[in-house]
Amino acid sequence: EWQHQGLRTIHVVGRRGFVQAAFTNKELRELDTYPDVLAVVDPKELELSLNAASKEELAKSRMKKRAVSILEKMAKNFAEKDSTSKRVVWLRFLQSPTAILPNAEGSQVGAVRLERTELSGEAGQQRASKAASGEEEEIQCGLLIRSVGFDLVPMEGVPLDARKRISHSQGRIKEEVDGDKSILGNLYTAGWAKRGPTGIIATNLTDGQETAASILSDIKAVGKASGADVAVVEAALKEKNTRVVSFEAWRKIEAEEHKRGAARGSTAEKMTNVEQMLKVAGV
Repeated sequence: EWQHQGLRTIHVVGRRGFVQAAFTNKELRELDTYPDVLAVVDPKELELSLNAASKEELAKSRMKKRAVSILEKMAKNFAEKDSTSKRVVWLRFLQSPTAILPNAEGSQVGAVRLERTELSGEAGQQRASKAASGEEEEIQCGLLIRSVGFDLVPMEGVPLDARKRISHSQGRIKEEVDGDKSILGNLYTAGWAKRGPTGIIATNLTDGQETAASILSDIKAVGKASGADVAVVEAALKEKNTRVVSFEAWRKIEAEEHKRGAARGSTAEKMTNVEQMLKVAGV
């Protein structure tokens, strides 16, 4: 939908520098895989990001060292951001939003005001605060997405540790009692709830495989002694009129995605409309 509404530039704004950013190199490289997207970074902000403490942090991180070459490539694209016909993804560092401004009619967001920040503190403990330069900038925009921090919504029966994360061992959820952690039976986790807000779609594959392997191993260990009855689950789903997608139905969706991808010269094209997926699956 947004492609048809004329979206030209996405600003990804971070309060600190690139050394402190949580993105992975895979995520950075993926920005350069779209033929109609130009990823850019302001060379000035890369330079400002490297104060003495940040250089110390960088020297201790092999992953961050590798990120430098990717970001430098994006910095070379910076001069093209105003002339390119591609959509621009602009990674911005040492900037902090201070105000959301309305459009002329006052009906929706029209701009965001940013102020320059600077880092202070020891390596690994740096914080961003307003820069002495007092530099400010207003970015015109029609859509604002807040993406600060990550937390889990507590769920009954799922224990969270002191950091409000799910403690686990290979996907098996653990509970801490009096300082000792033990595995909870028949309770598992995967995705961001398991590892935190990191990685790309492919990361979920190995993540999910590990948890699935644990589930399968536990089922085999129980063997015929298991008291699980799939009929109970099926009856509950039927009572709630829940539409269930079987593995065979999912394979139909997968086949359709491969078919659509082949028509565009790629491996697959991900379907994102749930109703379309269910229709293809015949559910």
